Parts: sequence; structure tokens; C-alpha cells
Amino acid sequence: MNSEIVQAAFHQVFKSSQPYGQKTFIIGVDKINRAIKRNIVEHYLEHEGEVPLLVFAYVDELNNGFVLTNQRLVWRYLDGQEEHDIDLEDIQRAEAGSSFLVRVMRITDVTGKEYPKIYMTGMDNVDQFVAQFNEFIALINGIDDEDTSAWPSYNDETKRTSATVMTSPTVQNRTPSNNGDYLQFLAGFIEKTFAQREFIFDRYVYHIGRDSKSNEKIQKAVSAYANLKNGEAGLVCCDITAFGGAEDGVLLTNQGIYVHNPFENVHYFPYREISSIELKGIIVKDIYINGFKIESPTGFGNTEKQNFTTLLRHFKDNL
Repeated sequence: MNSEIVQAAFHQVFKSSQPYGQKTFIIGVDKINRAIKRNIVEHYLEHEGEVPLLVFAYVDELNNGFVLTNQRLVWRYLDGQEEHDIDLEDIQRAEAGSSFLVRVMRITDVTGKEYPKIYMTGMDNVDQFVAQFNEFIALINGIDDEDTSAWPSYNDETKRTSATVMTSPTVQNRTPSNNGDYLQFLAGFIEKTFAQREFIFDRYVYHIGRDSKSNEKIQKAVSAYANLKNGEAGLVCCDITAFGGAEDGVLLTNQGIYVHNPFENVHYFPYREISSIELKGIIVKDIYINGFKIESPTGFGNTEKQNFTTLLRHFKDNL
């Protein structure tokens, strides 16, 4: 399963851990103590290239709980005496329920087998979490909307709706979609884009799936200044902050460009409404979108600015 597709789907669905309380953490967004980080590495990650995405620390700093990675769902209880896992591609659905007055989540695989229950005690809004988990699984496994119509939805905004599948990067076919085909297109688009020499940036510019640092940067940018629309996901960010916090800069999504210059309001440019992306100046050049100046990192030279301008145009023309 393509790691970039999985991570893009996850961040499209799970934008915040706040609804689920203090025991749930999104990697790269929430602060996690050293004990939890150590337990993630020691007890939950086994496969090459496996990256944690979300953590629920049931008790004892994740000695008991579950971790959602880009490959599996792993859960353990009784200090590891009971431990289970399932590959994401094998999951058919999840259901919220109760066992002796304790909230649990039950996983059923594609063969109909039901896995041992996952204890959710201490998590807020369990039904909401399970609904979003099912949406995430549907995205990465390319399940049709009709197959998920019976899944629980906690409000009208989370109900999956049909949409046009993007099959090629054409200007006329930009309709966002919540299905796996569209995410696969996005993953391929990102991979091909950043395989080009002019789009390889040593610093400041980060794209989803490149590494954990890049994913964290994008999530920080999203949290700081992006009001993502339904079906919108952060793909690339340019961090212009002095200390790497990513709270100022540029965020490219599958629908448009967010710009947050220091001490200014956020500006959002949907791709369809962008008429010009220009690099202007004689000695020191600056980037402009529809005449609005974008602040660049202090270490950006004119060559890097030119390459980033070309990147912005590439996203505008093909998404």
C-alpha cells in the first residue's frame, strides 16, 4: 500500500485530536512525552517504513492502548500480554460498542473475521472516532460510497458523498473526491513533481510523504493558518519562520494556496481564481499571486524563488 496515499488520507480525515480527549495524539501535531515515544518505537513499530500516525494511550503511557500507523492498526493490553494487529488493507470496517459498560471498538476484516475488541475507555466521542476511522479506511482501500452508507456518521458534514474521480491532471477536471482513485492520483502527482530536479529543495519546502519532518511541518501549517474545506488536504508547505514552527508561510493543497505572511491575515487563493503567479523585481525578486506579495524564507535566493514560483504554477495548472 502506497505510504503517501495512506498519510494523505489520514491527514484529510483526522485534522485534530481535540474531540477525542487528552489520551489521543496525532503524530506531528500534538506534544508527546518521551515515555510514549519510547513505547511506540519499542512495542508498536515492526515493519520497514512503518510510521505512526495516531496514538491512543489507554493507561500507563502507552504500555496499553493502540497505535494507527501507515501500515497497520496495533493494540495491546495487560502490559503486552494481549497484543493484536491488522494490516490496514485487510480492514473491512470498525464498529463502536460496549462490553460490560466499557466502550470498545471492534474490527472486522475483509473475510468477515472479527478481531479482539479494542478498549476505548478514556476516549471522548468514541462514535465520532469510529466514523472517521471508517472514512479513512474507505479512502485508502478505494471503497465506494455506497458501501459505507450504513456506517455511523456523527453529523451531516462527515457523511461521505459521491464525487467525480480525477483520472488525469487536467484543468477541467479538478473536482475533489473522497475516494482512493483520487488519492492515488494525488500521490502520483506529488511523486512525479518532486522527482524533477528544479523542485528538489534542500530546505524550507516540504511535501507530504517525504519524511516525518515534512509531514509534521505540513500539519503545523494546517493547524496554524489553514481552514481546510471538505475534501481538502495539505500537500506542500513553505516554512518562512525563523525557528521552524511553520506558523507563517505558504501551504499548497489539492484545491488552492494559503498564504500567511508574518503579522498579516491569512490569504487563500483557490486554483480556479488565480489569474497570475509572478516573480518580479530587478535585484531582489519577490513572488506575487494575483498581485499579492508572498514573503519568502530569508535564505531563499532568486533561483529558489524562481523554482518555487514554477512549483506554484505547476500546482495551479494541474490540480
